Amino acid sequence: MVEPEDNAEKQHNSNGWRLVIDFEEGALKFMKQKYIINGTHQEIQSLSDKFVKSIGKPIEDEYFDSEKHIYCGFCNKYYEPFCREHPLFHYYEKNPTNEESTTLTAAEKTLPRVLSIRPSKLPGAGNGVFSKIFIPSGVVFGPYEGVKLFNAEKCAKEGYTWEVVDKFGSYFLDSSDPNQSNWLRYINCTRRESEQNLFAFQNGGCIYYRVYRPIRIGGELLVWYGDKFGFDVIGQKEKALQNVFHAS
Repeated sequence: MVEPEDNAEKQHNSNGWRLVIDFEEGALKFMKQKYIINGTHQEIQSLSDKFVKSIGKPIEDEYFDSEKHIYCGFCNKYYEPFCREHPLFHYYEKNPTNEESTTLTAAEKTLPRVLSIRPSKLPGAGNGVFSKIFIPSGVVFGPYEGVKLFNAEKCAKEGYTWEVVDKFGSYFLDSSDPNQSNWLRYINCTRRESEQNLFAFQNGGCIYYRVYRPIRIGGELLVWYGDKFGFDVIGQKEKALQNVFHAS
């Protein structure tokens, strides 16, 4: 994933690569500066040629490693480290400060400023997460935080637990306690797959939520757990299984 400014060019190159928001497609893109159109594209940061060239190596299914590779649901392929045509940008959560209101839980204090927590539009779902800005596909939130457990029976509440699967076995992340988790606990599961704008993926032993359908101002962030598995990326369940974590 592109990290904010980590891979930015040290000196601004007027003809170099940029990570931009394409408002017509509602997605993130790598683009040469000379092709950027005011009103259609918004520049996020500049990128070095070396970094862009290192992105998008296709990986055959049998060589997939969740520590190094990320599945692209649009291309139905694995890439190292991720897809160049559909890039990812890691949006960090807010670091809590001691000056913040003591009435907020630890999870609420990590909420990015571009989001808000308020009653969900889904019946009986409690609170949900809503966007204050336009969020393009390709933005990544996370990692998901919670108490690490190895016994499913100890998990407190259904809907607050993910099972992380790796080559050593599996464990559970229980985010039922808002003082031992982060803001991702407030993202609700959709009633049906067609309503989702996020899907979940596992990388480097961590769980992330990726925006795969652009979210408008005031839109609620919604993820789909699937009928059986943690997620089903645009109907490609067979591949998703190799990069899956299960919802309890």
